[in-house]
Amino acid sequence: MKNRKVKIASGLLILIVIFFTACSNPVMRKWWANHLHTWEWTASTVWGMETGVCSECAETGGLRLAPDMMGEITAGSVALSNDFISYDFTVTLSAFKMGKYQITQAQYEAVTGHNPSHFDGGVGLEPEAGEEQKKRPVERVTWFDAVEFCNKLSVLAGLTPVYSITGKTLDVNGYRITDAVVTADFTKNGYRLPTEAQWEYACRAGSTGDYSIGIDGIEVTILNLEDYAWYSDFYSRTHEVGKKIANAFGLFDMHGNVSEWCWDRYDFYPNEAKTDYTGPDGGNDRVHRGGSYDLLAWQVASSHRHYAQPRDPYEQIGFRVVCP
Repeated sequence: MKNRKVKIASGLLILIVIFFTACSNPVMRKWWANHLHTWEWTASTVWGMETGVCSECAETGGLRLAPDMMGEITAGSVALSNDFISYDFTVTLSAFKMGKYQITQAQYEAVTGHNPSHFDGGVGLEPEAGEEQKKRPVERVTWFDAVEFCNKLSVLAGLTPVYSITGKTLDVNGYRITDAVVTADFTKNGYRLPTEAQWEYACRAGSTGDYSIGIDGIEVTILNLEDYAWYSDFYSRTHEVGKKIANAFGLFDMHGNVSEWCWDRYDFYPNEAKTDYTGPDGGNDRVHRGGSYDLLAWQVASSHRHYAQPRDPYEQIGFRVVCP
């Protein structure tokens, strides 16, 4: 009996040693991926990102959005409404962090290994004079591509992915996801798409008008919208992120440039208040918000809802990420 207890104790000790040295153990690395590393972060060659080197085993491979790329959004509430209902739908939101910029082509490529964008800098698709191609927003991503990006970036950053993605169907290019079964666990700490309520609350930044309040304290209206947004007949292409004035939360391009995928399915709003609402259970389309470079002023307003099939890529739709 005594020998058995000794063997059990020895076995437990071996497991403990393996666990605490797992960072340098290739088997454990395979099981636990980046979660076991203790990353030390330094600026990446990709704008807005940081790369990680493990302080325990010196392995490289960590990647995250730099902390100063995420805006702190305070807790509050937002009243959502649209032309199809006669009531306001109020959502109370916990505090969260939102990317100050739309995900760029370079950031997307650093995480996924490819750039699906239409405006890739080729002939006739060049950036505006004085703008950097690699800082233009990624587009022609399906909704499925956007959630997978969130998961991949979470793993690289040592965070726990929010989404479970199974049954993926790829297009003829072999990288764009056109169908999958996606579920979310919002208790995890990884990157994710904003909910529709989070997006509008962050966009408004305290405004109850058609547009946001600028970081300069000025209420955005149709008269000064061009200072804050790429939209309408003025522009026929995407633009480098962050070139217009930010809103009061420090978020850029919330109106125009590219519309942004949200987590929610598209359907009517409920007729009762909710807390941290994540959208309806039914519906095939997914919401995207903010409008794009080729839309009219009313179509890039804070409350204007857009929707599309999650399998379809458009050169007018990209995304930004949030995290707890």
